[in-house]
Amino acid sequence: MDLAQLDQRANTLDSITTLATADVAGYFATIQNEAAPRIAAQLRDAVPAVVNAYGEIAGIAAADWYESVRPVSGFNAVTVTPPKMKT
Repeated sequence: MDLAQLDQRANTLDSITTLATADVAGYFATIQNEAAPRIAAQLRDAVPAVVNAYGEIAGIAAADWYESVRPVSGFNAVTVTPPKMKT
């Protein structure tokens, strides 16, 4: 593994984080003029949905990255569906 591979992995995580943050911020912009209790309730539903979606994407990206840089063959990283977050 070299620095270019680490930079690629860091860039992938940065991109995923940027997209997730934009989704939450974009959603918040549509509800920001509502009453605080309603905003809180909506964000309690929206944030876990974003975390689940982008968490799965990050997990798949991590498994793909690991497969490309693993030092020996014979082990295959397997992605799993993360457990649902409690709200």
